[in-house]
Amino acid sequence: MITGGTTGIGRATAKILAGKGANVFIFGRHQLELDNAISEIQRVGNIIGITADVTKPDNVKNIYKLFDEKLGIIDVLINNASLAARGILDYDLHYIEYLVKTNILGYMLNSKYAIERMKKNGRGHIINIGSLSAEFYDENAELYVATKSAIRGFNNSLRKSVNQMNIKVALIEPGSVGTDLIDEKPREQRRLENEMRMLRAEDIGDAIAYILALPERCDMMLMQIKPHFQLI
Repeated sequence: MITGGTTGIGRATAKILAGKGANVFIFGRHQLELDNAISEIQRVGNIIGITADVTKPDNVKNIYKLFDEKLGIIDVLINNASLAARGILDYDLHYIEYLVKTNILGYMLNSKYAIERMKKNGRGHIINIGSLSAEFYDENAELYVATKSAIRGFNNSLRKSVNQMNIKVALIEPGSVGTDLIDEKPREQRRLENEMRMLRAEDIGDAIAYILALPERCDMMLMQIKPHFQLI
């Protein structure tokens, strides 16, 4: 299961894992993005998807019911759906509330429903996509920093809570990544990627695949990845 799997890191990861033989389930908020993602990914592997919003508990609950029907056992959850944000003066209260629900509550709800199933299965793996902002506190980005700091704390406590259930929990904190979440246009993103000042979404997808391929005895707790020339 990949949340926010229709664009950016989620979509790149879905394509990589499907290409390696995984049965992948994705969802996102917009039908056009979902259709485009499925059209691309089904050329390399098995992909299923629906439109849903992680801020709506009923949506999330129904996602897992559909997953049960279509795929059965859930081995992996990748919590990726999130929104970018700047400072508290840049947004009204409605957007701030929606941001918090997306970036924090969405991770919690998906983890809850996945763990309930993984516990019964006797195994599972959750990978949370955070951000290096949680460590370096970017200026004029306190809303995003706050939500990604919350994910760091949630991840580290959750990892201990489910350890004896044979469920692994890992956190990936990327630096700057070229996705639809950032202000730079695609052409500018490609330039920054070529200059090694921005990561590609596929770089994070490859990191996820690496973590999942580690031997059963290994737990990757934290992976931090930055572009070579991003000074942080």
